[in-house]
Amino acid sequence: MAQDSVKPILLFSIDATTINASYQLISNNPIPVPTFFLRITNSSNQDVSISFNGVDDHEFVLSRNYIDIPFQTNNQPQGNIALLPAQTFVWVRGITATSGRVLVSGYYQKP
Repeated sequence: MAQDSVKPILLFSIDATTINASYQLISNNPIPVPTFFLRITNSSNQDVSISFNGVDDHEFVLSRNYIDIPFQTNNQPQGNIALLPAQTFVWVRGITATSGRVLVSGYYQKP
């Protein structure tokens, strides 16, 4: 019987004291693999907006909170595969915080 493994992507983050009103990359490296689950954690004292293209607002994360994005769960019709594409960058913008980080973590399936 074939078995797949779930692997984490490398955690990447940005110091929230460097965030401003313009979108900036959380990491200079993209998410390298197709990802079925993404978590964005905002440990800062300010709310932030998240973008997957650096132009449009796609998600909003409250201060000291996180969001989970389970791409496969949101797939329609069920039975198909829904993944965040490989080489996706993640941008953040907001009011400059006095502390904390914005972090991105996730998981992919490896055969």
